[in-house]
Amino acid sequence: MFDDLHINIPANHKAYLDVTDKTLFSRRNGRLIKDIVTNKKYFTGLVEEGEEFWNYNYLWSFTNLKDLSKQLTKTKKYYLSKKYKALSDDKIYSVIKKEMSK
Repeated sequence: MFDDLHINIPANHKAYLDVTDKTLFSRRNGRLIKDIVTNKKYFTGLVEEGEEFWNYNYLWSFTNLKDLSKQLTKTKKYYLSKKYKALSDDKIYSVIKKEMSK
């Protein structure tokens, strides 16, 4: 995360999805595998046509749980420095539901 990418939008609640490194690892890799299966022709073309995909595709760097854990720690520190609260998906859903009923 970089500060120049942070956009401070006025909001009643500032929260980020608090997940474990193993959950994030599973979700990211699951999405990647699903994307590859769904877009097999596209990915096969990338593999066959050159090294650009392998050299520049950031998704492949997330396959290592240790590196992902470090990234997650940095990301959480970043959000906390911006006054965000760590909430589970159920808590975030609850906050949204309350806001929508107002």
